Formats: sequence, C-alpha cells, structure tokens
Amino acid sequence: METETTVSAPDEHGTTTSESTTVMYDENGDTTGSSENTTTNNADGSSQSTTTNYNAAGDPTDQENTEIDTDGNNSTQNIEYDEDGDPVVTGYTIDTSDSQSGSKEFNADGVNTEFYGFNSVEGFVLNMHFTIDFTAQPAAQD
Repeated sequence: METETTVSAPDEHGTTTSESTTVMYDENGDTTGSSENTTTNNADGSSQSTTTNYNAAGDPTDQENTEIDTDGNNSTQNIEYDEDGDPVVTGYTIDTSDSQSGSKEFNADGVNTEFYGFNSVEGFVLNMHFTIDFTAQPAAQD
C-alpha cells in the first residue's frame, strides 16, 4: 500500500484542504484498487470530506460524502457503484447535536425506499407518509 498526502496552508479565511491518494497492491505488485480523499476544514469548525474507492480498472466502487456544521451536526451520504460505474444504492444518515439521528436509503433511480429516525429522549421514531382520499370515504352512519 502506498499513500500520498498533501495539506494546503490556511487561506485568507482560515480554510485548509488535505488530499490523499492510497494505492493498494497484491503480493505480485499489481494494483488491486485505490482510494482518494479530500477534506476541507473551515475556520468556523465546519468541514466537508469526500472519499472515493476505485477497483483495479480505475472504476469507482463506492463513495462517502460527510459534512459537519458549526453546531456539530453531521450528515453522511454513501453511494455504491455497479461494474459500469453507475450508482446503484445511496444511503443518507444524519446525526444532530440534540441526539437525533436518521437514515434514508435510495434506489438507483434516487427514489427514497426507507427512512428511520431515532431520538435518544423519545426513542425510535418511524416516519410514514399516507395519502387519504376523502372523496372515496363511505357516507357517515347513524
């Protein structure tokens, strides 16, 4: 395994960026895959990070995008790719500074297929959405 990292000096706003690339090798010295990470740290305490993993052919296999705001809230988006480099599964998680968290799962078309939430004070929270057609309701009974 071989890793190369560069870190920028703070800019006029106090923002620094680090970039690293890691290449993995098998016992014969052939490349088996690689990983790239870019992280931006802002002077206000917020940050953004993207890590992408690649197979030996250089196609993306998965990616993780993370953001942390000034209040300590963080969100992470996970993307998986098929053998053609197309996204097939996307997950999104949120953790807030007031002990609430949630997770969403999306299919390849970007359709939300599952959501759950958790609050450490209230416990498990399941968000469900219903559509009620009031025009099709039976008449009131006496």
